[in-house]
Amino acid sequence: MKKRLLLVLLSFIQLTSCAPAYIEESSAVVSENSDEASEHDELEAAEFPDRYQRYVLDVYKGKTEAELEAEFDYSQTRNCYYELSQSATNVYFESGDILYRYSKQNGIVTPLCPDPLCDHSSCIYSQCYQFPSSGKNVYLEHSIHNDDWSSWISQVYKCNADGTEPKLLGSFESRSIGELLCVGDDLYARFQRFDDENNSTFYSIVKFGSDGKLKQITDPELSCWPFTDGVNLLMKCGDDVYRIVDDAPVLIRKGVATGVLLLNGYIYFAYLEENEGKSEYDYVYKRVSIYGGEDEDVSSPLLYDSVVSGDYVYYGVSIDGVTSITKRDPKTLEVIKSFEFTDGGKALAYMGVHKPIVDKGYIFTLYYDDYDVRKAAALAEKKGGRYSPRYHLAILDIETNKKYVILHEEDTRS
Repeated sequence: MKKRLLLVLLSFIQLTSCAPAYIEESSAVVSENSDEASEHDELEAAEFPDRYQRYVLDVYKGKTEAELEAEFDYSQTRNCYYELSQSATNVYFESGDILYRYSKQNGIVTPLCPDPLCDHSSCIYSQCYQFPSSGKNVYLEHSIHNDDWSSWISQVYKCNADGTEPKLLGSFESRSIGELLCVGDDLYARFQRFDDENNSTFYSIVKFGSDGKLKQITDPELSCWPFTDGVNLLMKCGDDVYRIVDDAPVLIRKGVATGVLLLNGYIYFAYLEENEGKSEYDYVYKRVSIYGGEDEDVSSPLLYDSVVSGDYVYYGVSIDGVTSITKRDPKTLEVIKSFEFTDGGKALAYMGVHKPIVDKGYIFTLYYDDYDVRKAAALAEKKGGRYSPRYHLAILDIETNKKYVILHEEDTRS
């Protein structure tokens, strides 16, 4: 009996020694910041009244998961982003290298990691380079790297929408995965192969099987760039555009096309055309059905960095340090509404892949303001070192120019 008890005790010690770091170990950090947080709470209430621990939009109130799924159109929004993604019920974002989930039903932001004791600093829900959502599942590209980031391994996981039941789909060499793309409930990836000798890069498309095995969709020796609206998967190989049907490429259009973007079953693109009698070239803007056919003229281009939702496109810009997000007519690009950050707030919506996402006319973006700048400065002064402002999820009502900044539990930590 004593021998059995000893074995149990040794097993327990071994398990606890291998356990991840937990919040209890970080309690000193939390308590150190508690006074500091309370000082800033007064500032926050007085100067920044649009910050909330919880906020449910009226368009989501009282609705079941099934009702939200029935209303959500995955073909109207590209859900594969690097800093933001969404499904009918959740918005996912990263802040401080930790992955979070905003529930549209209860209005609360929580870590995607389902372990309430984990400090999330080194689990698979941290250091995620991208995290697209298919609705039922979230896919994570988690990076394991050495100290100087000279090499790393990318692990791709599949988990439920709430972060539970993670399953490793595969581990890949550094830089081999360019982008994960959700098309319906299927997961595809753009793989990269670098030819250092000729200073060139080749792109190919693969599909993750339910068993974790990869299916090659395009020839690795070709260079094909995929794009999707969440329902249809297309690719550009050289000057030609293809649609993937039953995991096989079908030619849609031959000829030069740049800045391709999907909207309501059409591919919008541009190409250069020589001016008659002149040496310069002009851009010509066209569109073609995803099923093929003749090119159609359009009056102006869709902006490549824009986000499509419903019958509108949304685009973020920053001019002279002021960020604005505009709602535009897709045919003319005429600005219908504009959300201006006049309070010194900073949104990432205008920076390359840092695109906002849109649902039911509301804009979701990563955001920080002067409160976060002051808090970071206070931390740096008190503890030494450098502290960057922490990003939050902001929900923007472009019709009323109101914003709702949703806080999360990590806001009290350093």
